[in-house]
Amino acid sequence: MKYKAKSNILKKGGDSISFSVNRRKKVAHIGYYYEYDKHKEDVICSLPDADDRYESAIKAGYKVAF
Repeated sequence: MKYKAKSNILKKGGDSISFSVNRRKKVAHIGYYYEYDKHKEDVICSLPDADDRYESAIKAGYKVAF
């Protein structure tokens, strides 16, 4: 199965979502940062869940930071 989520940072304005994907262990660490209230959230999830979160972020207007 080909997964869409990649290890990178997505940005939208001052907000960011960082993805760290470990395909061998089939797990992803996702860090959310929201500039508005300086809120941070960390999530550890499966690769299919990371794909869903990655696709949702792209649809919400987040772009690859590099």
